[in-house]
Amino acid sequence: MKLQSDLPNVQSAYIENVAVADAERIARDYISNGYDYIILHGTQYAGVALKLGAAFPDKYFTYTGMMGNTTKNVGMIDEVLHECYYVFGMISGKMTKTNKVGIVQAFNNPLLNSFEAGYYDGVKSVAPNVEVRRVYTSSFLDVQSGQQAANAMLDWGADFVCAFTAAPPIGAIRACSDRPGTFTFGFAEDVSPMGPTVVIGSAIYDVFPCFRDVVNAIRAGQSIGKVYSYGAKDGGCKIVWSQAGIAAAKIPDDVMNLAKTTFDKIKSGEITIPRKTVSPLPS
Repeated sequence: MKLQSDLPNVQSAYIENVAVADAERIARDYISNGYDYIILHGTQYAGVALKLGAAFPDKYFTYTGMMGNTTKNVGMIDEVLHECYYVFGMISGKMTKTNKVGIVQAFNNPLLNSFEAGYYDGVKSVAPNVEVRRVYTSSFLDVQSGQQAANAMLDWGADFVCAFTAAPPIGAIRACSDRPGTFTFGFAEDVSPMGPTVVIGSAIYDVFPCFRDVVNAIRAGQSIGKVYSYGAKDGGCKIVWSQAGIAAAKIPDDVMNLAKTTFDKIKSGEITIPRKTVSPLPS
């Protein structure tokens, strides 16, 4: 892990796909094994982090979020990805042949709404008449529900589907892979090998700068009770274009140049993409 390799004398361990009901038990296991800093990576773990912070004042905890509570030993890691999704929205708006694009969303919350609004605004910035719809899956981890939701968007006529968090993007990849001429985007890592003909690029949030600063604050005996937020300008928000190349190769040169130029201007600070916590779409 980068946290362990790039920070001296840090030992780390992790468990993936943890249900909220199991998070406290697993965190307590780590604490009993001598771990001082517990990372609860998800907005759904906010309550667990705050409860554990109160129970273990000499330990440190962070959870993923955008709006919420922090304490002296509980911080929040903010995933600033709306800038990536704005660019993906521009691509979708420029390339759609049906004038319909869909969003697959796990839940209605401020952080995920910021992704959704970024994508929506990107679409509308280049194609005001394109229709955008969204469907909720009510699950971060259920791939099947994500695939069903994506299929609903495709059945409606969308030829681009944008999905967020863990399972919905995988579901969207599966759905689009069965429908020639449809495209989607990845989340958190380059997922193009899962769907080389449909994944154009992936939105990546590099959490290492946040974790590095948390660890350094802990070592200095300082409070971590704040929001750690890093956008494209700070190296947190990144786009990885499809390494498989098949889907990305279908993007016209002028569209890809627009996408890359726009993201470069976001990184340099030349342009700022407003961050919105309320979805522009009806609930």
